[in-house]
Amino acid sequence: MSDNQNPGTLRELYQGGLNVAQGVCGIITTPVEYALRPFFGTRYFDPIQMMFTCLLMTLLPLLGGLKNMLPIAESDSGGGYVGLGTVSMLFFVGSIIHAPRLWRRVFNMELEQHSQFEGEPLPFFEQLPLGKSFWAVRVLWEPAFVAALAILLRLVTILDRPAMVYLLVCAIALAVKNYLCWYQAWLQLRTMMDTKFAGPLVAKAVTGKATERELARVHLAGFAGSVPPEIRAAAILQMAPKPAELPSEIAQLLSAVEPPKAA
Repeated sequence: MSDNQNPGTLRELYQGGLNVAQGVCGIITTPVEYALRPFFGTRYFDPIQMMFTCLLMTLLPLLGGLKNMLPIAESDSGGGYVGLGTVSMLFFVGSIIHAPRLWRRVFNMELEQHSQFEGEPLPFFEQLPLGKSFWAVRVLWEPAFVAALAILLRLVTILDRPAMVYLLVCAIALAVKNYLCWYQAWLQLRTMMDTKFAGPLVAKAVTGKATERELARVHLAGFAGSVPPEIRAAAILQMAPKPAELPSEIAQLLSAVEPPKAA
C-alpha cells in the first residue's frame, strides 16, 4: 500500500467503524423506534438492518425461554405479564401496521419529502426542558423515557425481568446511535469550517510566508530554507487538511489553494 493511500484508508476505516456501530445499535432499537417515531420515512430503516432486526426478534422469545431452564426462583426471574415473546410479537404486529403507509409512499414518492427522516417525536417531549431541540430529544429524552418506562413497568409487574433488561439495552443503544448520528452531522460542519480556516494559512505556506506558529495550527511541519519552492509547495499541498467526503463543488468553495502554475 502506498503512502498516498494511507489517509484515505484510515478515513474509510473510521467511517466504517461509525457505520457498524450505528447499524448494530439500530438493529437493537428498531422495535422501540417503531413506537417513538411512528411516522418514519420509507428509507429510515434500510433492508439489511430490518433483516437482522427480524432475525433478532425471531430469536428473542427463545432467549426469554432460557430463563425457565435456569435454576432461578420464580420470584426472582419473572412475574410480569409481558415477556420477550410478547415484545417480539408486538414488533411484527407493528411491522404489519406500518406496511400499508410505507408501501403507499414507495409507489407514490411525492407523498414524502425526505425518505430518511425519522419522523416527528411524540408530542409530550416538547413540554420537557430542551424539548424543542431535535438532538436533545433524540440523544437524551427518548432513551431516558425508554429506560424509565422499562423500570416502571417492571416495578408494577407488567414486564418480566428479561423484557425489562432488553428495553434497558435498547435505551443505551438508542442513546449511542443518536449520539453517533449527531456527531457525524457535527463532523461534516466542523470539517468545512476547519478547511475554510486552513485555506489562507496553506496559501501562505505555499509561498513561504507562513510562520511556524501559523503552520502549527494546521499541523504542517516547517521546511528548511534550502528546499526548492516547487518541492515545498507540492509537499504542503499534499499534507494540507482536505475536506473528507465533500461534494466537489463544496470542496472548491472551501479550498483557497491552487497548485502553483509552471513558469
